[in-house]
Amino acid sequence: MNGFCYLLGAGALWFVTVVTCARPVYPPPDRLQAALDKRVQQYDVKGASAAVLFPDGTIWRGVSGISHPDVKMSPDMAFAIGSITKNMVAALMLQLAEEGELSLEDPIGKWLPSYPHVNPAITIRQMLNHTSGLFMFWDNQALWDDLIRYRTKHFTPEEVLGYLKEPPFRPGESYQYSNTGYLLAAMIITRATGSTLAVEMRKRFWQPLDLRSARLPLEEPYPENLAHVWGDNFEKDGSCRDITFLPRVSHDSITYGSAGVFMTAEDLARWTHALFHGKVIGEDSLREMQAFGRGSYGLGLGRFGFEVGGGFTALGHGGANIGTGAYMIYLPDYEVSIAVMVNRCFSGCDTRIARDLSRIAALSFAPKAYFDLLWSPLGFLAGLWSVGGVGAAIYGFRKDKPLILVVFGGLALVAGWFSIDNWTPLDLVLFTVGGVVGALGLALFMRRLGHHVRSAVVAVPGLLLTVVGAEAQPPVVPENIKTTVRQRVDYGYCPSIVVGLMNTNGCAYFSYGNVDLDGGPAVDENTLFETGSIGKVFTTTLLADKAQCREVEPTDTIHYLGLSYYRV
Repeated sequence: MNGFCYLLGAGALWFVTVVTCARPVYPPPDRLQAALDKRVQQYDVKGASAAVLFPDGTIWRGVSGISHPDVKMSPDMAFAIGSITKNMVAALMLQLAEEGELSLEDPIGKWLPSYPHVNPAITIRQMLNHTSGLFMFWDNQALWDDLIRYRTKHFTPEEVLGYLKEPPFRPGESYQYSNTGYLLAAMIITRATGSTLAVEMRKRFWQPLDLRSARLPLEEPYPENLAHVWGDNFEKDGSCRDITFLPRVSHDSITYGSAGVFMTAEDLARWTHALFHGKVIGEDSLREMQAFGRGSYGLGLGRFGFEVGGGFTALGHGGANIGTGAYMIYLPDYEVSIAVMVNRCFSGCDTRIARDLSRIAALSFAPKAYFDLLWSPLGFLAGLWSVGGVGAAIYGFRKDKPLILVVFGGLALVAGWFSIDNWTPLDLVLFTVGGVVGALGLALFMRRLGHHVRSAVVAVPGLLLTVVGAEAQPPVVPENIKTTVRQRVDYGYCPSIVVGLMNTNGCAYFSYGNVDLDGGPAVDENTLFETGSIGKVFTTTLLADKAQCREVEPTDTIHYLGLSYYRV
């Protein structure tokens, strides 16, 4: 017990030393690359591109897999970033508000004509944070049908608005993610600036920030170095083929304002870093963007429902487009920006890569993370699991209760698995506690199995002793038992003794003496002995069998020699 306490104290001292003395170290590039390679191999995607930008401007760029046969993925290949475009549209709208060109409280009726199923009282803010109640145009199957039927058609914003249906709720009453609000936002931007969305983004964002790969088709050409994308071409037949050069005009025109931007992973990481470091919008506007309400959504920005190392929050946006999935992530507690892109839509691979890179990057700042974690609700929960694990280990070990340890360890491992899927660092504690406690429980089980629970039959006239063994090998009567048997007979304690050892692999016997005090035949394993009170075991077994067959009941009474009654 003292040794266990010393071990626990040494572990605590090591933890405190690491927390207080270590220095933040950026994660090794090979570790980030290994995480990227692992997920690309695990999921049904061809390739991926990612970038991690650290506080001092150091950037890691990684790629894995291929763009298309015989062509490896390259960091300078551009992807469609899908709905991450909303973040840029919201930033542009906030710039215009800073310049006094419009107000977030303006009703859209001030800027746009009346459209069916569009309430003119909806404010710009409500459009940007998805509380407008506007019908999501993708929820109308007719639009999907027309997108596929007319792949080369350029849909105007007014034509897209023609697919709207009744609003699901009145403005401000609830939250529902809707691309429609960002289509209207793009229309308001073009009205307020007298220019196109692509021109404004290039003038305000791409050129000042030197994001050379950024494009917004169809108002400007597609990037020259596109990563090839893979999918089923909306046929939902499970196929996966190169769909890079299939017509996409209908899709890209329908998603005007809500999607459409193309860029590399590195440029997306640089955009994220610039946004959160005051190079795109002012401090007040950035606070407005991060005013998270219903749906954990602000203005073109989300607060992810996961946490990374140290229990801190991740902000950003996800996006999907024809054959691509993407993420932009900012870790405000570490000032780390991350971009992830894969060349297949809805594969889940982009989400797992984003999670892994976030955790690796955050945990490289472990001293800060874990010091703050001790004071957080997550730290309290980790402490409870740790204390519970120590308590279960002490109780289970002292009371020889391996099942308690195995069950507790299993629960901790299961909780750790769920913790991984929720992007929390709690799994670092849970896997450690579960592994140690579970291993201790298994060790106790093995110790029990290692004990030889022998079954020996020691028989004398009127005496029978049984010991059952569970050895893996056929039993052998030990010499010390033979010596003891000979001594008892030779000293006159009894005329004879028979010892039997049994396990699942066989029996072994040793007999010594004669059948009675006057001599007679020597005893052996076939000699019969009266078992005495051991016969009660057979009687009880017989009655239990009868009770199981409902021939008797446990509450029945037995008349014994007409003198007494005994309950079974």
